[in-house]
Amino acid sequence: MTITFAQCFRRFVAAIAIAGLCLGVPVQAKQLSRSTHQSLTEARELMGEDKYEAALRKLEKLLAKVGKRDYEKALTLQTLGYAYAGMDRDRDAIDAFERSLEMDALPDAPTNELQNRLARLYTRIEQYEKAYDYLQAWFAQIEKPGAGDYALKANILAQLDRTSEAIEAIRTAIERTDSPKEQHYQLLVSLQYRSERFAPARETLKDMLAQWPDQKQYWTQLASVYLQLERNQDAHAVMKLAYRKGLLESETELLRLARIGLSIEVPAKTAELLEQEMKRGRIEANEDHWALAGQGWAQAKEWERAINAYAKAAKRGDAGKYHMQRAHMFTRLDNWQSAIEAAHKALKDPDLESPGKAHILIGRGYLELGKHDKAVAAFNNAVDDTDSARQARQWRQYAESRKS
Repeated sequence: MTITFAQCFRRFVAAIAIAGLCLGVPVQAKQLSRSTHQSLTEARELMGEDKYEAALRKLEKLLAKVGKRDYEKALTLQTLGYAYAGMDRDRDAIDAFERSLEMDALPDAPTNELQNRLARLYTRIEQYEKAYDYLQAWFAQIEKPGAGDYALKANILAQLDRTSEAIEAIRTAIERTDSPKEQHYQLLVSLQYRSERFAPARETLKDMLAQWPDQKQYWTQLASVYLQLERNQDAHAVMKLAYRKGLLESETELLRLARIGLSIEVPAKTAELLEQEMKRGRIEANEDHWALAGQGWAQAKEWERAINAYAKAAKRGDAGKYHMQRAHMFTRLDNWQSAIEAAHKALKDPDLESPGKAHILIGRGYLELGKHDKAVAAFNNAVDDTDSARQARQWRQYAESRKS
């Protein structure tokens, strides 16, 4: 049978409540009547069996019965608080515990335990100032708090935006833990990142990866920290290693790796990765992604592969822009006929910006091919575009001089 978290919590509360009998002093010293002792024992046994409603009824009757006997009333309220906590009635539990403490009748051990319980309950209902006050009162009475107590303190301080103190507390929790607890490190690195302490965050994430090397988010977080430190080479190395380990699967992660690769000038590998992942289907083969691959091949001066990538981008989106980029790349290969053809394709796009530039490129191509009349005609077309008119006239004059 599966046990839920809530059931585990209630059983824990019941165990604490039952153990509470052992935290007090002998019956005779505190004048706990046998009937009260018997009723409390029965209530705690009911709680141990998850019979909280029955325990609650018994405790409410007992509370009316004990009257002004402070110790018995305080002990009954304490147990009543545990019953409410087991039922997830946090505010009722808080009220019972605080009324018990106000009696000032319990011994030190159960008093301290209630302070700790109240700190945790106030944390659950997000009243962090009160939670912190109770926890500090508890800390003042405890010789050596444990790792979990420091972790609770760190969480409360984090909610109060007291980041430096929270970092100190969670570091203490880590130091006092026999075996590393992942949630402690997660809180520490989030606090460091939030407060822009990127160098310490880097070291924390390195420690986390040494212990949990298959947790993808720590690789990506470490890459983010390196980017914040303007160490893009290291960020790319981290992401590349995660990729090789098979940890990067989503399109967002793969594109991030690609963009970092372009930023540190490893364009060919980046373009190859993009094309490979588009083929695998993990990156959508759309206009933007083919254009990004084209950008990579162009940066690597792999003109033919860039031309092919931009051709695929043109089929999926802004045809005029990408055909113009292809035309320019054909000129790099001295393939002027293909450059002319690509520029003509660009001109078919009614949304092409500065068509005059396409006409100028066509005219230059015809000049290279020795077709002066066609070159002059192309430059004449370019003159009609105000953005290119001056340059077009200069080219036209040059073409006419070549023709003569």
